Amino acid sequence: MRTHLLRAALRTRFILSCLVLCTALAGCSLEAWIGLIATPDEQARAHSLVDRLRARDYVAIERALRADLRTPELREALDTMAAAVPVGEPRSVTIVSAHKNTKGGVTWLTLNTEYEFATGWMLATVTTEMRDGARSVIAFHVYPRAQSLAAEHGFSLAGKSMVQYGVLVAALAAFALSLYALYRCVRTKGLAKKALWVLFILVSFGQLAVDWTSGEWRFVPLHLELLGASFMAPLGGSWILTASLPVGAIVFLLRERNGALPMRKTMGSGGRPDGITAGQDGTAAPPQAPRQ
Repeated sequence: MRTHLLRAALRTRFILSCLVLCTALAGCSLEAWIGLIATPDEQARAHSLVDRLRARDYVAIERALRADLRTPELREALDTMAAAVPVGEPRSVTIVSAHKNTKGGVTWLTLNTEYEFATGWMLATVTTEMRDGARSVIAFHVYPRAQSLAAEHGFSLAGKSMVQYGVLVAALAAFALSLYALYRCVRTKGLAKKALWVLFILVSFGQLAVDWTSGEWRFVPLHLELLGASFMAPLGGSWILTASLPVGAIVFLLRERNGALPMRKTMGSGGRPDGITAGQDGTAAPPQAPRQ
């Protein structure tokens, strides 16, 4: 009996530990995630290309480009790009997103870098191709901006649509309900198959997601979500809020309210369930009332 309880407690603790670990990983810094995708040398190459553009060193840029991109129109395009770069030295340079894809022995790496100047902001996109040991730039763009990506995609409650407010409320409700049901489940003594109940409560079904900046939304019926909600911002992107239906949490709380939770049978000292004794013929009989 004690061994069974110990195993159930250890399984529950393991599940909760995994949940805490996932939360910790989600809190890693943007710089750490970028470092997992692009090496310091790859990041420096992207920065160097923008520096060459600011210095109007078009010859160096042409050497870095793939051969088929060195067209007669290239110099005019580079002049237009250089004119779009704000004047002065950048106050800050931050890689806001990185994407790497490999297929058929060829690897593509795209780095988006945000530059802050005294007069404005700029986003630079550099895509590098690695093929047969050779490295070349296949895309290079600059975009002047009035504000930083952080300011543009910042989380604010002002000026949102009813869909955005609705998803936010649903996400908070699903998350709170899942946490409460999880707490009640862990605290319930004698619950049969507690580890399975914990898993059932942790996972929610379906997904209603909304982009907090643009207001675009989507519904995915076949989806599993942890704790009924998620609040995340892709690298360099806007906040995405999702809400799911916490079926496990609802089922558990309803069964708990109605007294219908499956409970383990406790064993008496004679190896039979408590409250049952054996008659003279070996059959089960109700316990005798204590003598006065």
